[in-house]
Amino acid sequence: MQVTGSLHRFQRISVVFAGVLVYSAFCWSIIDAENAQFSNSALGLFFGVWLCGFAVLLPVAHFPLGLRIGIDRIAFARALWCSLGVVLISGLVNSEQRFLTVVAAFFGIFYASLHLSLKEVCWVSGTTFVGYLIAALLRFSPAELFQFRELSSIFGFTLLLGATLLMAREVILLRATNVDRREALFAAMQTMENLAMRDELTGLFNRRQLLEILDQQKALSDRGVLDFTILYCDLDYFKRINDEHGHHVGDQTLVEFARVADTVVRSQDFVARLGGEEFLLVLVNSNSVIANSIAERLIERTREIQVLSDQAKPMITVSIGVASYHSGESVDDLLQRADKALYQAKQRGRDRLVAANETQTQ
Repeated sequence: MQVTGSLHRFQRISVVFAGVLVYSAFCWSIIDAENAQFSNSALGLFFGVWLCGFAVLLPVAHFPLGLRIGIDRIAFARALWCSLGVVLISGLVNSEQRFLTVVAAFFGIFYASLHLSLKEVCWVSGTTFVGYLIAALLRFSPAELFQFRELSSIFGFTLLLGATLLMAREVILLRATNVDRREALFAAMQTMENLAMRDELTGLFNRRQLLEILDQQKALSDRGVLDFTILYCDLDYFKRINDEHGHHVGDQTLVEFARVADTVVRSQDFVARLGGEEFLLVLVNSNSVIANSIAERLIERTREIQVLSDQAKPMITVSIGVASYHSGESVDDLLQRADKALYQAKQRGRDRLVAANETQTQ
């Protein structure tokens, strides 16, 4: 934020400095007694063109009326005015002072390089060059224009404009490099954040993130905002799957179960892997009826899981312990109640759900 603020201040100072430079050049032309009458009218026209430029270019920036070049229109309008506007009115002063006025045009190119792409800066530069030629044609007759002095001025302006464009290109490349590095850093930070929150194998929330979710849901429930229920899930005979079919089939089983669990819950619910073959579903704003319905659907969908194996395909089932949060109890107490219900489901034959503090088996 501090770097961005400094950059914006530099941009404003650059534009103001360009305006002061042009204004000073015209004020200097006033004291030229030989061209006093012309200079006074030039100064008036300068202010007129300057104000008209902001009156016309800035509305055009918001409503381009066909000027669809896909850029930051405000930045483009400022760059165009700082460059094109200066060179057009440079024809109002004499040859000695014209160079001082057109120098300000290069600030517009530098300003554009801080905001626009290389293609867009080239567009501003080309427009500035055309404007300079138009100003020269309006100021001089063909015979005067082709004199060595004026041709050398045009040639010098062209060289300076080209050199400014090359420097602007370097600024744009530095900007692009900085953007790429910032995006790479952001992607790396996102990856690290996901690794801290997600299980590497299944992509579900990990145990650490789950405990934070439970703490948040507990705080909401204690304030009377939302109740919640948890489903403590354990895949049946998972060790046998690993021993008989290999760990790659076991990993595939975990991934498939995670996918199924993620599809049976609602959008506001959470699914996490506690570790090994144990999973936990946090059902937000739910009662026992909703929780049992989701648990039964998960049991049915788990039976349909098919994993590839060189031998016979293993039968995948899950046992579930259901526990609704009681106001004031700790997260550990809630998990223990769900774990006891899960243990009862295992004892009663697996592939079923048992609700905490209830004896009825579903």
